[in-house]
Amino acid sequence: MAPGPSVVPPPDKRTGAWLYVDVDTTPGRMDCRGDGCRWGNAPNKTRARDHLVGCLAAKRSFPEMMGVLVPAVNNFGAPPLPVTTEQLHDWRVLWVEAMCDSCLPLGFFETDAWRAALGAVTGGRFQGPGDRRMLASTYVPLVAAKSDARTAERIREADSSAVFMDGATVNRQGVYNFVN
Repeated sequence: MAPGPSVVPPPDKRTGAWLYVDVDTTPGRMDCRGDGCRWGNAPNKTRARDHLVGCLAAKRSFPEMMGVLVPAVNNFGAPPLPVTTEQLHDWRVLWVEAMCDSCLPLGFFETDAWRAALGAVTGGRFQGPGDRRMLASTYVPLVAAKSDARTAERIREADSSAVFMDGATVNRQGVYNFVN
């Protein structure tokens, strides 16, 4: 089924990802305009943008493309303020805590689009938590220690507690549930 006229704007009104895909050559299909790229899909601007951000052929063919697709840092002409090592450490700990609380994989924010969005929001000062290996080896143990300390404090201050073994196992180790 070919998309309706409202899905693909007319050629003179195209912006963003529409500038770097052909949508007029085959009805109901869009193709990457990058030299040597054979990617194609049903017309959808989000799919086109997601492909173009990672397409090396399109980046070579259109060097200005990333400036169009990725939001610019809005710092009103001022250079970004320097971030201290302690501040960056605190931000990463908070970020990993939020990721663990939300059950997100550690590599979730390792994309150009996320780095650009976070850089735009923070004026270029923070572009994401970092590499998943670094997070797993450095920050996850800190977050786990904070969580363990909170759990131990709750157990110490409770009038009574019960510990029981849950049926679920991971690597033949049981999951402990604490009830106050």
